[in-house]
Amino acid sequence: MSVTFDGCSANFAMARELGASIDLNDMKPTFVHPVDPSKQVCLILDACHMLKLMRNTLAEKWVLIDCDQQEIK
Repeated sequence: MSVTFDGCSANFAMARELGASIDLNDMKPTFVHPVDPSKQVCLILDACHMLKLMRNTLAEKWVLIDCDQQEIK
């Protein structure tokens, strides 16, 4: 069983509420199934959708700035 989602911050917050995490420093990509505690549910990031979101953002903004103040074009 799995839950598949894109990189929206609300999805990461939902994952934390369910007891999972995809943070690099605290990786726990599963949570206990709320109806059947004997099963685990795995989180899967939808990479194709995330790439489309990035493409659309770059098309709209043209230039983004990363955490080191470098331009992303």
